[in-house]
Amino acid sequence: RSNVKDEFRNAMEFESFFPQAKSAGAAKRKSRILDWKKAELLAPLVAKTHAAATKSPFLFFSVCLHLIILVLVAQIVLGRYEKKEAVPVFLSLIEGVEDEPPGTPEGKDPKDEEPPPAPAKEAEPETPAEPVTPAKEDARPPEAPIGPAATSETPGDAAAGSGLPTAFSGRSGSGKGDALGKYGGSAASEAAVQMGLDWLARHQDVSGRWSCEHFDLNCGEGGPCGGTGRGFYDAGLTGLGLLCFLGAGYTSQEGKYKDTVARAESCLLEIQFEDGCYGAKLTNHMYNQAICTLALTEAFALERRAELKKSAAKGLAFLCSCQQEGGGWDYTEIRANRNDTSITGWAVMALKSATAAGVDFPAGSWARAKSFINRAAGQDGRVRYADRGFIGYGGQARYGIGMTAVGLLALLYFGEDSSSRRILNLAEKILVNKPDMRRMLSDPLHTMYYWYYATLAMFHLGGERWREWNESMRDYIIGLQCREGCPKGSFDPDEGWLGPYGGRVYSTVFCILNLEVYYRYLPLYSEDVIGASGFRGDHKPAFDGEAADETAVDPSKSTGERLRALEVLLNADWDRAAPALRAALSDTNGTIRWKAAIILGKRKDPRAVPWISSALESDTGLLAPCLVDALAEIGHVSAAPALAKALSRSDDAVVRKAEAALRAITGKDFGRNPDEWAKWIEDQDRAGD
Repeated sequence: RSNVKDEFRNAMEFESFFPQAKSAGAAKRKSRILDWKKAELLAPLVAKTHAAATKSPFLFFSVCLHLIILVLVAQIVLGRYEKKEAVPVFLSLIEGVEDEPPGTPEGKDPKDEEPPPAPAKEAEPETPAEPVTPAKEDARPPEAPIGPAATSETPGDAAAGSGLPTAFSGRSGSGKGDALGKYGGSAASEAAVQMGLDWLARHQDVSGRWSCEHFDLNCGEGGPCGGTGRGFYDAGLTGLGLLCFLGAGYTSQEGKYKDTVARAESCLLEIQFEDGCYGAKLTNHMYNQAICTLALTEAFALERRAELKKSAAKGLAFLCSCQQEGGGWDYTEIRANRNDTSITGWAVMALKSATAAGVDFPAGSWARAKSFINRAAGQDGRVRYADRGFIGYGGQARYGIGMTAVGLLALLYFGEDSSSRRILNLAEKILVNKPDMRRMLSDPLHTMYYWYYATLAMFHLGGERWREWNESMRDYIIGLQCREGCPKGSFDPDEGWLGPYGGRVYSTVFCILNLEVYYRYLPLYSEDVIGASGFRGDHKPAFDGEAADETAVDPSKSTGERLRALEVLLNADWDRAAPALRAALSDTNGTIRWKAAIILGKRKDPRAVPWISSALESDTGLLAPCLVDALAEIGHVSAAPALAKALSRSDDAVVRKAEAALRAITGKDFGRNPDEWAKWIEDQDRAGD
């Protein structure tokens, strides 16, 4: 017995001093000792039970029988309820779930409430190694702008394939060099990106994922890097890592990081379930879903591989199916009628990239998301985090600077005028909250997650505001990068509430994405927003009737420009507008088709009925509700045949809309019976003859 105790104690001490030891012999020895210990503790209990059963066999039999009955009853009753376990938030980027949110600069809003209590804290990770102090400013490379030519460190034009969608055309070759010089990048920012990508490549698991908790197992000389986090949501983290390489123009087909990208893509494809969900359905898995969908959509945009498109389409279908009735997204697909701005922001980005890449999704999802963001974003420059609290907790109607950035980016994606009062108020709140690690100590909502959204939003906004933000953001982030040892290229975890959860990988991916902003996407508005000669202020292209019809059907133009051109065609002369609207109705871009249907419906011209009817007949279901609405808005009896055919569709929403439209147009009511409607239409045709 003494020897067993000694061996057990020695094994435990060995494990405590060397937590990363992976010795198979030590593990087996410890397991064997634990088995001996359990047997020793259980022996007296077994002996007493045996004696009691021998003396009173009927009593023992009765107790056992009752226990069996209780277990069966418990399974029947409890089996009706789904078990819910609180899972701590990791990379979820949820605004302030773990901390009471501070007030706005004007003071705490009376509607703000304390968030739900934090979940039980898990065992603390090992003490990280002493982080490497970032280099001082004078140690940074020179900041001379990069000219049009691509550097040797960046992939060439062929790295992303040919025929890139316009929105992604700045990621490689001369387009990348032009964008860096034009929109405020520097030699130092691009050098920082390359060092960051090198660190990510060195710390990727062989499976292709980036692990928040165990990335340091891949450390080399000069490691471990330290700064591990909690690995609850490695799927989303892997999606963000992949976005870093795609953002710089690297793909799985060519370039020095092709193996890194291929492993990451393979990992995401492997963890996708048949219903389209990426990874396990945990308490907050909608973050994983939106980020992974965004990553696979962009991967398809750059590589045009069928398996990537298939995965992205399935991911989009699942994401859209999880949209709440209020237009936003919640932590899960459960219909809780809770709309969360933070999660919705990632979903909107996924839909936006899908539009640019040419991957279809239900058009109604975009319109419903826009409706929610419009409700969440106030004219005063504040954006509500969610319209209700968690089930079982108090309300969570609160505001914070992180959601201000999410709201600004979403509103710009939805096409709101860049000079509107709401947009300007949101931008001003961001400009007084420039990136600052010290600020995280007093404001838990000032995070690297906020930096990412704010940078992307201000970039698309453009003008003097972008220059002011960029000059502060770019140099500050470059100064935080580690430059020695194994951590070289990474960024220490931030000191806000997200740092301990996301760790070094979380901070690194967001800082890299910030410094890639110059070429990841083209600006939403005209390229003249920021010209080579300087900043020219906010600018939004205006169209006359002639320019609008050409822009609306030009696939080389951005989706935002084409949508604004279609708006102009609403009031343009019919002879000029009709050809463009008809062509847009069969465009390869689903968002353009959707907008064309809306414009044709608003024009209320019966001459458009045959085009819309033809589109409805050939539509697979994504735009059918919108097309039926367009026919109903035109309100002409010539739409009756197409609406009667729509009654045979499997989509109940389409059938319901078609039935209502038929009643309104004809004044008849044959319910949902296509044969009765067809007979009535035939009678009308005979009477007309």
